[in-house]
Amino acid sequence: MDTQRELASRLILQGHLTAENALDEALRLTDADCFALNQPTLSTFAAYKNVKYDLLTLQYNLLTYLYKTYGILAKVCDVPVDDAYRYGGFDISAETIDDNELKELKNKLARSNDIEQLKQARKWARLFGGAALICVEDGKSLDTELDFAKLKDSEIKFMPVERWRLNYTEGNIMTPGGDWYLCNYQMLSNDMQLKVHPSRIKLVKGKEAPFLIQQQTQFWGMSVLEQIFMDMNQFFKSRNVLFELMDEAKTDVIK
Repeated sequence: MDTQRELASRLILQGHLTAENALDEALRLTDADCFALNQPTLSTFAAYKNVKYDLLTLQYNLLTYLYKTYGILAKVCDVPVDDAYRYGGFDISAETIDDNELKELKNKLARSNDIEQLKQARKWARLFGGAALICVEDGKSLDTELDFAKLKDSEIKFMPVERWRLNYTEGNIMTPGGDWYLCNYQMLSNDMQLKVHPSRIKLVKGKEAPFLIQQQTQFWGMSVLEQIFMDMNQFFKSRNVLFELMDEAKTDVIK
């Protein structure tokens, strides 16, 4: 008596597959059966032709200009953050301050634009796979430790930066003991970067990635565009083809 695999193979060879039995029979085949029957599209190996191994997350310049050029991709990064903070995003409460001090704190956040800076850091994290907020004190160097006990008399601001403006000396950003450097240039060198004390940095990681990918991103995270860009690329290609067909369909009138 034929085994289930042999029956499936014979049906495929004889062309007796129907809409009702095709999927059921195909699932009975091993990868070796698929290649023996010249049906490679039924094999799991076909998946290797439909994935890409280079990471969009690591292409800083490309992500920057995709964000600049295509509004729909920028919306993917920005809108969820704007919606999350539409009505404030969080409530401020504390047992150690009274209502007047709480009101003053909220007004200070509004005057300093702190919430907008936090939102911007989260948008950069969605676009680039990681970002950070850096606490800047007037008259204090970035490489000095942030003294929370003395912040009451200090004027502080928060600076959002994408992950590519920060350099960490360890291979994993979650590994303690490394040094952080802030840079305004794409090429890093000792005279182009400022050392930043870890107490002044609040990391904002991107989309959590599997371990194999985490190792490539220094454990920051993935860009949210990573998993949708192939679909968006098909949209861009289709639109370009449509424009070309429309251009060819024009009729030139010569007088």
